[in-house]
Amino acid sequence: MRFSVLLVCAFLVYVGADYSQYRDFLQKQSNNQTFLRQYDAHLRSWASGQSVPAVRQEFPCEILEPLPPATSVNELTPADIKVVAAFGDSITAGTGIDAATPIGLLTQWRGLSWSVGGDGTFEDVITIPNIIKKYNPNVKGFSVGTGGVDSRNANLNLAVPGAKSDEMKEQAEALVERMKVEPGVDIENDWKIITLFVGGNDLCSYCEDKTKYAPEQYVDNIKQALDVLYQHVPKALVNVVPVLNIAIVKELNQNLVCDTIHLVLCKCAAYPSNSEEETEMKLAVEAYQKQLTDLISSGQFEKDDFAIIIQPFFTKTELPQKEGGGPDLAYFAPDCFHLSRSGHQSAATALWNNMFEFVGEKDDAWEPGEEVNCPTKVCINQTNMSAPCLFLWIHHATQFFVVSRNGSLNFLEIMSLKFIFQCFLFTGKPIFCYIPE
Repeated sequence: MRFSVLLVCAFLVYVGADYSQYRDFLQKQSNNQTFLRQYDAHLRSWASGQSVPAVRQEFPCEILEPLPPATSVNELTPADIKVVAAFGDSITAGTGIDAATPIGLLTQWRGLSWSVGGDGTFEDVITIPNIIKKYNPNVKGFSVGTGGVDSRNANLNLAVPGAKSDEMKEQAEALVERMKVEPGVDIENDWKIITLFVGGNDLCSYCEDKTKYAPEQYVDNIKQALDVLYQHVPKALVNVVPVLNIAIVKELNQNLVCDTIHLVLCKCAAYPSNSEEETEMKLAVEAYQKQLTDLISSGQFEKDDFAIIIQPFFTKTELPQKEGGGPDLAYFAPDCFHLSRSGHQSAATALWNNMFEFVGEKDDAWEPGEEVNCPTKVCINQTNMSAPCLFLWIHHATQFFVVSRNGSLNFLEIMSLKFIFQCFLFTGKPIFCYIPE
């Protein structure tokens, strides 16, 4: 009963709350014995429901013979990447990943962050930097350990918990300045991968101000940030990940602890006032995704040493489900909002796989159990395969699956270069080819 009163009080005090109010709320509750008892019970239930075991896994891919250093972004391979960086909100900051206490929900585990964390190795934790380390052990920029954006551990992880799209230009500017002084980083000559993921906090406030958080305003904010990178960061490939469907947080209202946190953190999605507001949220998410994709697809950010690519794996992702039904909380931190270690590793896997899929053919949904794919092409994320990348792919094509015209699957141990060229010219893609008859 006393905890129900706490929930009502939270509703009255924190409607329209921002992240600073969320932080204040958790700090106060860390001395609230009723909340702590509820949180401990929730944590035991959350831990017992973990369906994803912590398994050390081996890197599944062969490290292919490297090409000569890339001279354009269209020739970029993992071995070329010397710098990783990211900016955005609490997801990229690693908020709450390994939380065991209410205050722990505020800790930023930047070293475990999906797109820019570099704690350990791939065998310990799957992140984009830990995959790239397999190709270039000397990659720089990844964040480690815990700490805020200004901590020594942050390195080139400029994400800030609670950040919204109108703060991305400032983050981009700060990233440029930090790159200029980051030890071991040559901003002019090093190839970089930069990942931007933001928009959840905009949507969490959407019902409070539909003009300020309109899709058009969101996209304009992102454009301003990307303009900064385009103008000041040479030799870069920028991953832009569209926002996921924030409305799924409503399905994560699992108990009074999560219910209260969601009320403080994201009332618009977790507690829509009516079905009309719920529909408006769904349409806003779709508009954010589409208009952002349209911006990136416009071609205005293209040049020889710079590209911005939409990586859409979150676009149609739905809430992971347990075998017996119900949301699988293994992928979420104990606040039932941010991602857990398993959630971050899954996001890193999906992002990596997206990076090696052709533009226009990328997976737009992630599902539990996905594994890191070994690229069928060596170059990262382009609309077609450049000549140097095609040459290397051919060089390593000692095994190749083909489909004959009658539909039967054949496996050839060694294929002639002539045949492979015929296949490529026939399909335009180095994936599955028909056997000429």
